Amino acid sequence: MKLQDLISEIRNDSKNELAKLEYGREKEIEDLLQFARLEKMHLKEKTDEEIEKKSNDIEKEIMGTAELICRKNTLKEKKRITNKAMSEGIKLLLKDKKYNTFLKKEIKNAKKGAIFEGNKTDKVLLSLLKKPPKHKNIAGGIIIHEGTMTKDRSIESLLEKNKSLEGVLQNFIFKEVKE
Repeated sequence: MKLQDLISEIRNDSKNELAKLEYGREKEIEDLLQFARLEKMHLKEKTDEEIEKKSNDIEKEIMGTAELICRKNTLKEKKRITNKAMSEGIKLLLKDKKYNTFLKKEIKNAKKGAIFEGNKTDKVLLSLLKKPPKHKNIAGGIIIHEGTMTKDRSIESLLEKNKSLEGVLQNFIFKEVKE
């Protein structure tokens, strides 16, 4: 019976050893599953943070772009309004008596044989010249050619020389009202 007892003991030891191995395997599987769950939660948190950061970055970029577009459109509109105000001012200037005096002086000071250029619809200029001037696409004023010398006394040229006028006009039109 000793052999049979030995076989029984080996079987019992094997069963116990298998039970321990099975328990260890299940414990290790449970530990690995727990670790995997924790990793998954950590990755989800990290992914959520990254998504939130990217979302904030995209939002800032969109807001910045929208702000630039608004500024650009505002400047464009201010320029349009300023140009319109300048045009209206030029129209008023062309009807003023000082404009007539200005043109008379320029024509009088021109040398004999001078060639004049101006806007063919400028009634003041047409009334002061004996023959119509060569057509030039200008709002008003006169361009005088005396030999090789040219005197540009057009309204555009005179305004161009005084660029600060546009800034003054913009400040006047768009000055902020302080309460």
